[in-house]
Amino acid sequence: ARLEQIEHLIRRDPARRGLIEADAVRGPLCPGHLAAAAEHLARLGASVGIVTGFYIPGANPPAAETDGPPGAALLGATLLRCGMSVRFI
Repeated sequence: ARLEQIEHLIRRDPARRGLIEADAVRGPLCPGHLAAAAEHLARLGASVGIVTGFYIPGANPPAAETDGPPGAALLGATLLRCGMSVRFI
């Protein structure tokens, strides 16, 4: 139940950027995938690679994304505390 709540929270679009606007009509694209990924990582994970920092050519002006790196750092720190090896890409 807790992972379902987290999955719901991470799918919000408070800035109305349209990233997940189809959810209101069709529902979540991949319900349950967060729980499956977390279970798989907890059971089999020893090391992870976290990808962040892509370029957005359509931005005005074109720029690198900025909200991903802090989240990637937090995720990496959490996984390190769980005993995993973490690499940032």
